[in-house]
Amino acid sequence: MPIALARYDDLLHHVYDSALAPARWPATLGAIAKAFDARRVALWTFMHGVDSGGICFTHNLDQNVLEAWAQVSADQDPFVKAAIRRNLVVDGSAYNGSEMVPRDQLLNSRLYRDLWVPEDIAHACFGIVFAGTDGRQLPTGISLYRSPRDLPFDVSEVEMLRRLLSHLSRSLGVMFHLQDKEQQIASSQAALDRLASGVVLVDEHGGVQFANAAAERLLRRGDHVRRVPRASRGSPRSDRLASASASRAVQAAFTKAVDAATRPYVEADDKDFFEAQLLPDRDGKPFIVMHAAPLGAAPSFVAGGASARAIVFFHELNGQGAVDPKQLCKVFGLTQAEAHAALQLLDSGSMQDMATRLGVSINTFKTQIKAAYAKTHTHRRANLLRLMLSLGVPQASVRAQ
Repeated sequence: MPIALARYDDLLHHVYDSALAPARWPATLGAIAKAFDARRVALWTFMHGVDSGGICFTHNLDQNVLEAWAQVSADQDPFVKAAIRRNLVVDGSAYNGSEMVPRDQLLNSRLYRDLWVPEDIAHACFGIVFAGTDGRQLPTGISLYRSPRDLPFDVSEVEMLRRLLSHLSRSLGVMFHLQDKEQQIASSQAALDRLASGVVLVDEHGGVQFANAAAERLLRRGDHVRRVPRASRGSPRSDRLASASASRAVQAAFTKAVDAATRPYVEADDKDFFEAQLLPDRDGKPFIVMHAAPLGAAPSFVAGGASARAIVFFHELNGQGAVDPKQLCKVFGLTQAEAHAALQLLDSGSMQDMATRLGVSINTFKTQIKAAYAKTHTHRRANLLRLMLSLGVPQASVRAQ
């Protein structure tokens, strides 16, 4: 059943508000359940329990049962096994449960006996928010359930869930970025100032409302990102963010990314949180990975002025330590040659320059990079750099190995 636009817009407001207040996720899942005519909903790290650093938010489900199930799901959950076997754990993908596991196989499973029957579940629809290819994120999914008295989920509902996943990705991405070591959400300017990454909050007109200490240092330098005056008709006077690159293409892409994050939710681009932009230095060498995401109401961040509409993260590649090629091989299954090829992306130069530095032909280098993209489920240079950044380790650790 199609969801009305006004209802969908209200649903997205719930999703983005939860980025700053995780306690709101159960209510948000309740809104999702209502929109999809689902009896129960779970947003969880389906291969890791809370004790293992995972998350588990539910609507109309026994959370303790679900958390316990996560500890054994990799071995006993036929849907998880099918997703892994068929390579279905892909960011932003959605599936009807009946397409993943045959009915007779489901009825004979421990999942059905121990979880579905007690919880009055007969039909399911699943979405993959994070495939777990980023070092910050565990595999995360959303599960929608209906009872034996309900109709199964249809194709249009699976497609609507797929569209919702990009918004869940951006909301959870913001939440994970703002959590500190105690898993508490940074909900104040002081908390944001403690983050190593640059964080800037902008209003609906693109005006800068707040920049944390790391972002202020970046803006004061002005060599990669800067403030420029903004005084357009109908909007308050305020500075806006701009790329300091000499490349008009980089400048335009930067502005487009920030503007897209400030649009109404239903107009936002259909992309995931980790679809990032690369900001090069004056020599063309990758220097900063930036991504912007819509934001829910954030009165606790900004005292006075307009409410923050979007959040922009800046990660400086040269300040995060080196990336150990052995870690790339271990985490993503890259060969040693593929790992070293991927690491060449951190340095400046053309594809030919990178191939020359490795002592291989350009065709061999392109093949290795293509394999690295495939194994890390990334499709752009900026995304792969962001992924490697999350695995950065101190230089001393690399030398010790």
